[in-house]
Amino acid sequence: MKKRVLSLLLVLVLSLTLLAACGGQSAEEKEAAEKSEFLLGTWVATTAEYNGTTVDAHDVFDGTFILIFKDNGDCSMFVDTDQAIVKWVMNDDGTVTLTGDDTYAITFPDDSQTTMVVDVHDVAVTMEK
Repeated sequence: MKKRVLSLLLVLVLSLTLLAACGGQSAEEKEAAEKSEFLLGTWVATTAEYNGTTVDAHDVFDGTFILIFKDNGDCSMFVDTDQAIVKWVMNDDGTVTLTGDDTYAITFPDDSQTTMVVDVHDVAVTMEK
């Protein structure tokens, strides 16, 4: 009798453990992940605008300006030969904030999912996926 009760108790504990491990994401977490999924991947600077003048991004950065967004909230930032890991957050209004040594605001013109504008010290850098 003791073995049977112990066996049933063990089966119950294992079943509860399995159910607890399969919890998954909340509805809010799933919605946030879906809203930001287009952001993931590599974005390359194409142009930079300052004080009404637009130039090729390579002329401003002496090389490259690349952002690689990852789903864990990290973003690899490559500017010329420098590299940094910054954090990104999708805001409720659809904009993105990058935070590292500085904070940068990202907007998406016309709700585009392939073009973004990064405000870098009053220079509007257009990036494409």
